[in-house]
Amino acid sequence: MQQYDSLVNKLKLLLQIEKNTRTQLRFVRRHEMRGLQRLLRERAKLIHQLTMLNAEISAFPEEPATEEANILCRQIREREQAILVYNEATVQTARAERDNLAESLKKIRQYRHLREGYRPKGGYAGGGCFNKKV
Repeated sequence: MQQYDSLVNKLKLLLQIEKNTRTQLRFVRRHEMRGLQRLLRERAKLIHQLTMLNAEISAFPEEPATEEANILCRQIREREQAILVYNEATVQTARAERDNLAESLKKIRQYRHLREGYRPKGGYAGGGCFNKKV
């Protein structure tokens, strides 16, 4: 019975991690870094709880024998796969956004360099005296 309760708790934690990962994906797309940092801290806490729960589950001597526990184990595996898929999508989106930001910053720097390259640092020289008759 305790093993079944631990499996239920693990499934609840995995659902929270999946929800957190989906939210991270939305935050990455909207460039909300402050909210993303908060989500990453929450995710670290959830993963820490999950590792402790996994250690507790691994302490049980045998695999669950009941049909309900087997169904629960199957759901846990499905949730883990879903989390991996969402996590990979989040990482790919974050990489794409990073590359887009880097490209836009590069264009801004190039434009600024081009614009400032034509302006002399000391100002324009007064050329009105060159052809003056003495």
